[in-house]
Amino acid sequence: EHKILSLFLMGDSGVGKTEVARTIHKALGSKTKLAKINFGNYSSHDALNSLIGSPLGYIGSDGGELLKRVNESDVGLILIDEF
Repeated sequence: EHKILSLFLMGDSGVGKTEVARTIHKALGSKTKLAKINFGNYSSHDALNSLIGSPLGYIGSDGGELLKRVNESDVGLILIDEF
């Protein structure tokens, strides 16, 4: 049985939020690079499709950047930055 844990780390720039995510990533035994999504790149309505993917049925639809990062993570940890 796998448990799901979500953490929301908030603070000023430079206080160590990303470093905490890297430490947890290593502690979980990951052998891959920490998956990171910068939400600052998704500020427009049109950018939403590149994040979550085009609706099913569209030619060339895929899971988008979010699903890609989930699949790349061997421990299921994703850092969402600039939220």
